Amino acid sequence: MLRDGDRRVFGALCINLDVTELHQAARILNALIRHDVEREPTTFADDIRDVIDASLRDELDGRSPTTPSRNDRLEIVRALDARGVFNVKRAVGQVAAVLGVSRATAYACLQTIREEAVGGARAGGPRRRGGSSATDRSR
Repeated sequence: MLRDGDRRVFGALCINLDVTELHQAARILNALIRHDVEREPTTFADDIRDVIDASLRDELDGRSPTTPSRNDRLEIVRALDARGVFNVKRAVGQVAAVLGVSRATAYACLQTIREEAVGGARAGGPRRRGGSSATDRSR
């Protein structure tokens, strides 16, 4: 942090670096030593949409965001939900736009993964229908 004579913060010195190749190297090393060396990156932003975009970029990790398969969409939505992305208002619409699907499709993916989680918690019980929707739970 940069401070003036009265010790008030007036700026910050930031270093931006493309870490794509470092992430690839970490994955290779991780595979070699069979130990998780990756850590969650910290994203600093003034706008929550930037944080959501950064989370999406992390989860896409080289995959094309256009027309991902259903399994890829579910995997991406599952990871974003685990990060708490869908606790942010309007996040589903932003994710849907990046993935090239409708909001309804994104909500359906969210509902599917949440129902799977509930079904798994019930030791393989029947899938729940009705009740609150993914739309209600994500707001």
